[in-house]
Amino acid sequence: MGDTGLTPQQVAEAVRDWMWKDDHATRMLGIESMAIGPGSATMRMTVRPDMVNGHGTCHGGLITT
Repeated sequence: MGDTGLTPQQVAEAVRDWMWKDDHATRMLGIESMAIGPGSATMRMTVRPDMVNGHGTCHGGLITT
């Protein structure tokens, strides 16, 4: 990969923005990007009643998402 002239932080932000624009599933789940950086991302998702399993906790598949 050639030199883009961007810092690693700018690359991370550009990739987030490019992926986010068409990520309808993430929006449907209410996932928010809280912080992004080279090699890391912090996301937040509010657990709604329709995301809870029979044990009364968030379904593991949604946590993995």
